[in-house]
Amino acid sequence: MKEIIMLCVLGSLSLGASAFDIGFERGSTIKTDEIDGYVSVNCEERGQSRWYSYSCYDIALVGGAYGKIKVTNGSVDADWVKLRREGSNHIKGAAFNATEQQTGRNFNLWISTLFQKPLLEKGKNLVNFTFEKQGQLVSQGQFEVEIIEGEYRSCPRGTLYYYSACPTINTACSDYFRRYNYCR
Repeated sequence: MKEIIMLCVLGSLSLGASAFDIGFERGSTIKTDEIDGYVSVNCEERGQSRWYSYSCYDIALVGGAYGKIKVTNGSVDADWVKLRREGSNHIKGAAFNATEQQTGRNFNLWISTLFQKPLLEKGKNLVNFTFEKQGQLVSQGQFEVEIIEGEYRSCPRGTLYYYSACPTINTACSDYFRRYNYCR
């Protein structure tokens, strides 16, 4: 009897997952934006003027590194959603607004640092989702997001002057790209 009840519960969860469409509000295909260039940096280190040269590279997502989950073609009565990319152990969660059928908070889709892991990577990403209400499983399933190669641009060589301590390479490259309008 327990097995029959469990099959009915699993069946209703599967049905719940197909009763609506889920994905990022920006769609299921997201392009990259790749930029590169060379910058010379003049700065002060231990009271002396120094010159450094850096080769800079960045790959970003068009439209930004963050995105909200949105439910369309139906609705789900939940207060929390968890996401995990197939092949990753990192689970990301956010409050879900059942009235608006979307998360209130953005998910980190792309930024990778010591303290942050991105949800997506280049190519096809299968994302497992779980909706919960008051800690109880409401629905689960999977959707696909593809990260495709977009535009590749190079900035002209540049020079930056810092009248203080020398910046890290990340800061110098970030300032360089911003100064050259991200190679546009």
